Amino acid sequence: MREGNFAFLVVIWFLLLPLLPIFVLQALYTRGKAIKSPDPSPPHSGVHGVSQSPFHLIGFGDSVIAGTGLSKSEQSITSKIGKQVHKKTGHSVKWSSYGVNGDKLKDLLARVSSIRGNGGNLIVVSVGVNDVTRLTSLKAWRRDLRVLINKLRGRFDRLLFLGLPPMEAFPILPFPLRWFLGLRASMLNFWLAKETEIFPDVFHFEYHGRPSNGDMAEDGYHPSEAACEDFAKIIVDYLKFD
Repeated sequence: MREGNFAFLVVIWFLLLPLLPIFVLQALYTRGKAIKSPDPSPPHSGVHGVSQSPFHLIGFGDSVIAGTGLSKSEQSITSKIGKQVHKKTGHSVKWSSYGVNGDKLKDLLARVSSIRGNGGNLIVVSVGVNDVTRLTSLKAWRRDLRVLINKLRGRFDRLLFLGLPPMEAFPILPFPLRWFLGLRASMLNFWLAKETEIFPDVFHFEYHGRPSNGDMAEDGYHPSEAACEDFAKIIVDYLKFD
């Protein structure tokens, strides 16, 4: 997204702020009728393949990493990426997920020390949707992104941030709330791209297109197993694994 387009989004955002009470009422109504999807039961780790020098993969972040809406952690995005890395390279992959449903960026900063081990080959980070719904300021978002990147870069060979999804296309969200949240997600995504492009070992994978019903879990809010598998294939190709 260009700087001029972002400035246009900011203008629209401020023009819509007087309607915030309406959006809040819509959000409360949607939360009340939403299906409460549980997180998968443990274990939240596994291995794809067998070799003496495995590839180490960590998933870190919010409900996407936790696998909310899925029945098993093996169906989650972290496991699916690990499976694709194994297929692509032939190396075995040890994967672990550190996901907490509802986490914002500041919550991830508080949990960085919970990641076991001194390093790994790749960490996949999902964060931002809860910062959208709880209206984290752009200033705080940028500041905390920089802190998180600096905390993780010394521990992993490569960092991959999953871009915020197109919330304006979430089936469960009513209009105009979905458009309002989609606008905010685009604004946070702009700065996520800006902060990650500074470093050669930090990547930003941006969603493209619009999710279909098959891409969503039963709750209409989280990705389905099929979507996780599709994204994993695209992500591994994007990272150019040999």
